[in-house]
Amino acid sequence: MNVLYCREETVTRISPPEVGLYVHVGIYLESAECASAAAVTAAGAAVATQIPYAGAVVSGVLSSYATDIVSKNHGWGVYVELMLPILAATGSAYFVNITSAPPVDAAATYEGYFAGMRATVSDSALAGGFTPDGWIRLAVDLNMGAHGKYIYFEVEPPPSAFTTHQLSTYATAAQLPNIKQLLLPQQVQHPPAGWWHPVSAPVNCICALDVETGKTPQVPVPAGYTQIRVDLNMGAGGEYIYASYKIGAPALSGIGVIAGSTQQLPPPAGFTVINVDLNKGAGGKYIYLCYK
Repeated sequence: MNVLYCREETVTRISPPEVGLYVHVGIYLESAECASAAAVTAAGAAVATQIPYAGAVVSGVLSSYATDIVSKNHGWGVYVELMLPILAATGSAYFVNITSAPPVDAAATYEGYFAGMRATVSDSALAGGFTPDGWIRLAVDLNMGAHGKYIYFEVEPPPSAFTTHQLSTYATAAQLPNIKQLLLPQQVQHPPAGWWHPVSAPVNCICALDVETGKTPQVPVPAGYTQIRVDLNMGAGGEYIYASYKIGAPALSGIGVIAGSTQQLPPPAGFTVINVDLNKGAGGKYIYLCYK
């Protein structure tokens, strides 16, 4: 469940006459959260903790519309949009809009820790997976539908750090050069065969992501971030768009890219979307960077 936005808005209506201050709330429920009325009610209770001043009302609305929400779930989740009156002249009730989440045309995610991030430019499409130098390519073209260069994000797994006991328990020394991924903390109790067991969460890894846009190539980068100096609209027109990352703790445990034909796309389960279209001003698909 993701609260996409929560903002105050002034609303004017002609019939019935009304001028009032409302809270406009947008929520995305993942497919599992709207599989049944009970699941919707449970998601509503979680919403109440995220919107302290209106959470109880939002939770009640979700419960009362649970049947409608379940009927709109087609495997991609559901959007619920609410307008809650704060100061309304007529004291009218809330307004609710329930829509099926649009399908994502393309998505690529990778879960793990990351020591670095870059963007690769190509004149032709590239496959996802490991690159010759050991990085991991996310196979969603960042210019999809915009007819520019093929551009892909790639992430770098961090160096491994293990104890002698863990080395002998989970792999042989001969396998060390082939290790490309660290297990996440929740996986260490039952590591798959042939995988190494990390002592702890790696240090000096990516802990935050950002996307910057501008009218000129010199787009300011937030303090403490490293900007990837590849224009993500290269060859497609539109604004100059750059991604940046920050090294620190706690480390991110996943990075992904999603693309679709509508502006509001459901993120992969557990991920958060950075709400900046990577095709901004160039046409083509709506493309977003996401993380967990």
